[in-house]
Amino acid sequence: MAVCAFLSTAYSLRLRETLPLVFAFYGMWIMALAGIRGASSTFSWGALTTTVGILWFLQARGLLIGYLFPLLLLVLGILVVAAGLRTWRR
Repeated sequence: MAVCAFLSTAYSLRLRETLPLVFAFYGMWIMALAGIRGASSTFSWGALTTTVGILWFLQARGLLIGYLFPLLLLVLGILVVAAGLRTWRR
């Protein structure tokens, strides 16, 4: 939250771009905690949360509008394959 507040004052970060960045950083925090504990399902949720936050930020900035949905589907596909491989090895 403090990073986003700093970016909004130091750089030209608008209010509608702050919430997506908070969401993306929250996803990164979930991934960090999942890495410490070794919980792969929590890591997947963190990756998905980070991806949604980054895509939301890009949409708020107006960048890569045509690629947002395919990028989300690509990340979902990677997570599905990773989950399938994890259960297949057991």
